[in-house]
Amino acid sequence: MPMLSIEQHIDRHAQNAPERVAMVLNGEELTYAELRQRTMLRTQHYQGMQRKGVVLRASCDADFLISYFAMHVAGAVAVLLPAAATPEQTVRMEKALQGFYFPEGSADVLFTTGTTGAPKGVVIGTRAIVASAENIVHGQAYRHDIRFVVPGQLNHLGCLSKVWATMLAGATCCLMPKFDFNEFFSLLASCKEMSVGAFLVPSCIRMLTKFGGKQMEDAAIKLAFIETGGDALDTPTMAELHQQLPHTRLFNTYASTETGVVATFEFTHHQLAGCVGYALPNARFDITPEGHIRCAGDTLMNGYLRMGDQTTYEPLTEKSFTTCDCGEIDEQGRLQFKCRDSDIINTGGFKVSPQEVEAAANSLAEVKACICIATPHPILGQALKLLVVADGDVEINAKDLARRLKEQLEPHQVPLFYEQVESLALTPNGKIDRKRYLLRQ
Repeated sequence: MPMLSIEQHIDRHAQNAPERVAMVLNGEELTYAELRQRTMLRTQHYQGMQRKGVVLRASCDADFLISYFAMHVAGAVAVLLPAAATPEQTVRMEKALQGFYFPEGSADVLFTTGTTGAPKGVVIGTRAIVASAENIVHGQAYRHDIRFVVPGQLNHLGCLSKVWATMLAGATCCLMPKFDFNEFFSLLASCKEMSVGAFLVPSCIRMLTKFGGKQMEDAAIKLAFIETGGDALDTPTMAELHQQLPHTRLFNTYASTETGVVATFEFTHHQLAGCVGYALPNARFDITPEGHIRCAGDTLMNGYLRMGDQTTYEPLTEKSFTTCDCGEIDEQGRLQFKCRDSDIINTGGFKVSPQEVEAAANSLAEVKACICIATPHPILGQALKLLVVADGDVEINAKDLARRLKEQLEPHQVPLFYEQVESLALTPNGKIDRKRYLLRQ
């Protein structure tokens, strides 16, 4: 049976369930019939653009998604910039793409940056989009009657892939530019029991468990499942989330822009920090001799778009992609995510994963959020420093914090320095902006 694109799935839902709501954006509801009609009208705007890149700011509204789907129908390639991209950035990208043709089968370009801050354009094909969507729907058992909440930026795979999955399943996608407490609980109040799913990064989950209060009791009868990913979620927070939402299925997913959606683990009844589960149907993984996670399957990117004096395309020539993520495969065949290679801190000859330090600190009641960074040291070369946001008006006692961390960590993993801060820098998707702290060092 030939593969259907996401747009063909939308077309099918428009025929079979035309009045079903496809999207809720800024209070506006769009049925599948309306979405299809507006997409087909918009497609005329992109006629003759086959294999050409069209620059699009990923604003959190219906107009963006209609244009996005219309580009695919017309055979154009959606080159996605942040919603906050300036006109100058848009023009610069358009000039870089003049006269450039993408390989057949290309659909999207998403930009990701390394620790240097240099952008890399990841070219994703139609097959990879559908393969990731199928993986999500399979791994988390999406239903057509689910309203799935996606708070975040749509130029990132984490959020955009949930749009793909929701459209494939014929469910309803509820978009928010960023996570908003009041809007989230207001949406839950308007929904039926066990009819809502949500993609929430760990920082949003910690906010819910610490400050949700009485509203979490109402959420417990509405939330069918929650998916998280990105930063590490510590075991105590997992357990607290399950305690407050005892009937909600809870998932931790491994995905990246280059690999697509690879694995997911349901931690509802088994809270294992770092476990991201078994490979999903359209993906495979193993570990290289150096300890890096290597992925294969239909979810992989097509290649990189290199932006410089001349715009060039660098295809992925291998059937697998080796990430910069360190991991292990446990005795049951599940993938265990440890940390990103670039995150590892070498202190006095010991290699330390900051995520393991942060997981221990986040398990303490007085810690609302934290990040472990490297700071210069005359003897060790680099020493560990923990930046801590206190929960409430608590004054962090560094000696007491260090003493309790020693109960959970190896001696070389316990930070030497501590600083209480008002807040931590976040990415547009609500994750702690680790790259910003790396660049400051």
